[in-house]
Amino acid sequence: MTRANDTSTQPTNNPASLTARTDRELIRSTHRSERFVLVELIVPPRTSDARREPVNVCFVLDRSGSMSGRKIEFARKAVEVAIDRLLPEDRFAVIAYDDRIDVVVESTPASREAKDGALARIRSIDARGSTDLGGGWLTGAEQVARHLEAAKGGGVHRVLLLTGASSSSVARPGRRCTPASSGRAEARFYARQGSGAERTSN
Repeated sequence: MTRANDTSTQPTNNPASLTARTDRELIRSTHRSERFVLVELIVPPRTSDARREPVNVCFVLDRSGSMSGRKIEFARKAVEVAIDRLLPEDRFAVIAYDDRIDVVVESTPASREAKDGALARIRSIDARGSTDLGGGWLTGAEQVARHLEAAKGGGVHRVLLLTGASSSSVARPGRRCTPASSGRAEARFYARQGSGAERTSN
């Protein structure tokens, strides 16, 4: 038998701590067994002056038939939670796609009013149809790219793709999107087979 002790680390110059506890004190050393470990991470509170860079993000939501059931529910919830956490200085957009691509929310500042309106629209999205993943992603990239020049090199710019299945209708490697409103804004998409959730940036 091997003793499974609790472990705890706490840096002397930081109040953060990490603790791991096992479900049993002893484990077998010569046989396979399944054990459970509870890991607790305590981090210091955020200081009042801590600020992050503004975010310019587009959520691209797959609503094709492969997303039916709990997949579309989880995807909607993920987008709702993310939007609700944005700050007023952030921007966001929402794209939904199956074989048709809809701009659910045009890129807009993340005011409380804008977020409430977006959340109401997102809750009405349901799974249907086939899949145009590449077109959905490129439309999302266009929404983000429109505001790159205004950011003057600052901020965080992302396209977040939420999908539960691979697709043959994706953009080919090297296909580019360069909106007229942002001459140097360039987005490139590389499809990854079987991805459950994809994050790609400019």
